[in-house]
Amino acid sequence: MEILYPVKPSVVTNPFGTKAPWYDKVRGHLGVDFRTRNESLEIRSVMDGKVVKVVNDVKDWFYWENGWKQTVDYGSGDPYGNNVIIDHGGYFSVYGHCSKLFVHTGQEVKMGTTIAHGGNTGHSMGNHLHFELRMGENNRKSCVNSLPYMSEHPFNPNEASEWAKEAQEFVIENKISDGTRPHENVSREELWVMLHRISKSTK
Repeated sequence: MEILYPVKPSVVTNPFGTKAPWYDKVRGHLGVDFRTRNESLEIRSVMDGKVVKVVNDVKDWFYWENGWKQTVDYGSGDPYGNNVIIDHGGYFSVYGHCSKLFVHTGQEVKMGTTIAHGGNTGHSMGNHLHFELRMGENNRKSCVNSLPYMSEHPFNPNEASEWAKEAQEFVIENKISDGTRPHENVSREELWVMLHRISKSTK
């Protein structure tokens, strides 16, 4: 079996199996996260198939003090936010945290069909696509690492661009970062910490 990667350009920001408190305690992150820099980036069906689930969910959750929170107006919806599930005949693909959806339940789609735009809905702290590949059954226990099945391999998030090698060596040497996942988005808080560390290291 060979599938398309769901976004172009395809940059992985969080691989399958990553461990974190908010992921599956045993298996870790059950999908692969792809960068979607803006809410107009097209998300494509990875194979021919039939849409079996569409969730339009606008009540976003928010993350605060080590947990996902909700209020009267926020957080009562699906953790995957706006999401689509497609049946490919024994395989199921899941597209989570979208901003807009362009398909409906029961619709037949072709490989490469635009089904959504990237977004930041549900349990999400930044614009990205959470993509899952489920083998055999449509449940979270059936998730597998999708990257080995993709026809073109995404950009390696753990390797700095050629022009950034010197910067990577600098941040590792000065203990600003361990140098992994150099293409992941940096929050303002992380940037402030890095600048503070640089300032202290140059005094």
